Amino acid sequence: MKNLILIFSLLFFWQIGATAPAFQGDIEFKNLDGSVFSGKLKGDEWFSWIEDKAGNIVVYNSDKKTYEYGEFIDIDGKTELRSNGIKVGNGPAQTTNNKIDDDKKIVDKKTKLKKLQDIWQRKRVKALGVGGHRQNQPKRTRQP
Repeated sequence: MKNLILIFSLLFFWQIGATAPAFQGDIEFKNLDGSVFSGKLKGDEWFSWIEDKAGNIVVYNSDKKTYEYGEFIDIDGKTELRSNGIKVGNGPAQTTNNKIDDDKKIVDKKTKLKKLQDIWQRKRVKALGVGGHRQNQPKRTRQP
C-alpha cells in the first residue's frame, strides 16, 4: 500500500512540474563583448524575440553573435523581423518603424503587436500546415 501511495504521489508531483509555465521574469542577456542587458523572452516554438525593459524589440544576430535592436521590414509583401545593426546599449534604440514614442504609444504598440502576431501566425501555419492545425496522420495498417 505504501508503494502505491508513493507511486501516485510521484506521478502527481511530476505532472505539476511538467505543466509549469515558462519563466516570465527578466533574464540577463550577455553580448560577446561582455556587455549585459535585461529583458524578457517572448514567443514560443514557432517565433520568439526579446523585449528590453523599455519595450524595445531585441533579436539575436547569429552572424555577429550579438543582440541587436529589431526592426520590421517588408520582404515580398510579408512583414519580417530583422536586426537593425545597432547593438543593444549602443545608440538610439529603434528605427522609426517600431519606435514607441510617448505621444503615439498606444497606436504604435498596437501596430507592433499586430506585426508580431502576423509573423507568428505565418510561421505557425508553415510549421503545422494549412490552417495552422496539426494534420491528422493516416492510420497505418499492418501488412500481412
